[in-house]
Amino acid sequence: MFELKITGVYWWPVYHALAGAGIEVCVCNAAHMRNVPGRKRDITDCQWIAELHEYGLLRPSFIPDAQVTALRQRTRYRKKLIEQRTSEGQRLAKVLEDAGIKIDSVASRLLGKSGRAMIEALIAGERDPARLADLALRRLRRKTEELQMACDGRFTAGHAQMCRLHLDAYDHLTAQIAGLDKLVAEAAAPFERLIARLITIPGVGQRTAEVIVAETGGDMARFATAARLAAWAGLAPGDNESAGKRKKAPTRQGDRQLRVAMVEAAWATWRTATRPGSAAWPAGSARVTRRRPRSPSRTPCCASPGRSCATTPATSTPAPTTTSGATSATASIWSATTRTPWPGSASRSS
Repeated sequence: MFELKITGVYWWPVYHALAGAGIEVCVCNAAHMRNVPGRKRDITDCQWIAELHEYGLLRPSFIPDAQVTALRQRTRYRKKLIEQRTSEGQRLAKVLEDAGIKIDSVASRLLGKSGRAMIEALIAGERDPARLADLALRRLRRKTEELQMACDGRFTAGHAQMCRLHLDAYDHLTAQIAGLDKLVAEAAAPFERLIARLITIPGVGQRTAEVIVAETGGDMARFATAARLAAWAGLAPGDNESAGKRKKAPTRQGDRQLRVAMVEAAWATWRTATRPGSAAWPAGSARVTRRRPRSPSRTPCCASPGRSCATTPATSTPAPTTTSGATSATASIWSATTRTPWPGSASRSS
């Protein structure tokens, strides 16, 4: 008898293989082995908040105006639709996983042109792994043998019906996102110049710039420093030290939409060959392994003034190529994400 712990959907093919061989399988849920967490009282929390407000220790939250609110509603809804479309793709992958079809283990994109053609052929009734693998395009044709093994599963008519539903929902959400992009562009028209300057920041594209304006309002005057903007977005590192000992201090939750957008921009910058900090990385393609410097220099840390951080090289953030006419929003976002002042900001501020 085998005992399996549920981990995502990867236990499905193992279960079907063992059960099909006549082996008794026991599936265990990991959540049943956890302790029930404690409870708190909402009344006590309300009393504490009222006391803080009585002593003036609470500051009001940022409430955007009508134009920013309209843009924010559209950008957030577009983000939800993108997440739903991603969920439909994941549900499709689960159905294929249950059927023993492992196209995503060979192809980098399950719903690319090659993967989509194979799935459509499976729905149409094709079951020959060789013919399914022959539908691959371009560089994927080099992996014909791997694709034949990946397409050799137990795909049934029930799997075909579910795949058809997920593909239709995916296409429907794609059309909705395309229509919502036009609505976002109309709402972002008053901030066209600001968005055009934000795009000059490495890693920040059109959608990311629209999210930055929608979440911050485009006016950086409400943030005293770039570090406060980073903390408001939930990107500033925590600081918890007592008696010379540093304790665990995670970042605060912050603005989730802005935080997600900035993290995606940072990952996009890391994957490019012209990313900031490329001087500390080996030359060559963008996908390389990180090289630890021999003697890292200590640079000021944004968590607390006067402290130093030995994890960031001094030459890790070069100046951007386009600096003329940068607005305060661009300088603040650049400083918050790269922890360095915008070049020429001192001369402009003077």
